[in-house]
Formats: sequence, C-alpha cells, structure tokens
Amino acid sequence: MGFPLGLKTNKNLSKLVGKILYLIIYLWNYYTTLATPFEHLLVNWLCLLGVSGFSLVVSLMVDILGLLTMHV
Repeated sequence: MGFPLGLKTNKNLSKLVGKILYLIIYLWNYYTTLATPFEHLLVNWLCLLGVSGFSLVVSLMVDILGLLTMHV
C-alpha cells in the first residue's frame, strides 16, 4: 500500500490506513453510482421549489451538499 497520506508509519498502521481509505472511496463510488438515476428527479424537485422563493432553494441545496459531503 505504500505510505498513505505521505506519512511514514509502521507497516501495520500503513496497511490499516490504506484499507480504510480504499473502503471510503469504494463506498462513495457505490452510493453515487446508486443515486445516479435519481439525480434528474432531485434537480426537477429543486426547480419546482423555486416558486417558494430563492432562499428556500439555496438552503435546501446547502443541506443536500452537506449530506453529500459528510465524509469530508
């Protein structure tokens, strides 16, 4: 696995960090692939909510972005 994150640690810790990073990337890819067919529904839903006002749409987009980037 090399030195994940550029840290030179012992061999076991390097393997553990590498496996955890690989798992996070794998799960993120899986969930985004699973959600791809529903992206157009989300965009349409946000457009329909545009009649409620700009601030509501912006706040919902911020909330959705926060949920999607929870791993950061």
